[in-house]
Amino acid sequence: MAGFGGGGVSKDKKKKGKKNESKGGAKMKPKAQWDRYLKLNKSKDFRVAVRAINQDGSAKEGTKWTDVGVINSEENGYTEVAVWRQRVIIAEHASRLEPLQFPAKSRVEWSYFDEEGKDFKLVTSSSTPESLPDGIDKMIGFKGIGDPKTGFYCIYDQGRIVEDKKEGSQLSDKGTKMHNY
Repeated sequence: MAGFGGGGVSKDKKKKGKKNESKGGAKMKPKAQWDRYLKLNKSKDFRVAVRAINQDGSAKEGTKWTDVGVINSEENGYTEVAVWRQRVIIAEHASRLEPLQFPAKSRVEWSYFDEEGKDFKLVTSSSTPESLPDGIDKMIGFKGIGDPKTGFYCIYDQGRIVEDKKEGSQLSDKGTKMHNY
């Protein structure tokens, strides 16, 4: 059949039966992970942050951790896994909140705030276990800091963006709840 998009065989049909998963797993979607975050409401929230790094992997001079949102996991048992598995949506949200500091495709490091150590704990592929339980993606969640410019992670009441009572912080003059540490 002729027309827009008709005719050829799509790439998906050519690769039928093969999963599009790498070591990191399937691509996660922000809305799905926010929904999972909300379902895990009895789990403890951990602040998650990113910072820009150089091409060689070293931290850029003068860069600080920038809060992007919070993660949680089932029974608080997968905190580092939650950061690592959701690193793509965390980085994408960082570039939404601070496009000049984190342009698209920029290199970043991920961390979560460890309240016992009172500092951010760097998360890398080597800090996460090799084997994970089946369905791990449904045991973790992410909620980003609300971005009124795009509407991502915003809370609405009668069509207006309102303060997130759980976070308890006020909107900054830029309209986002950001903290640099």
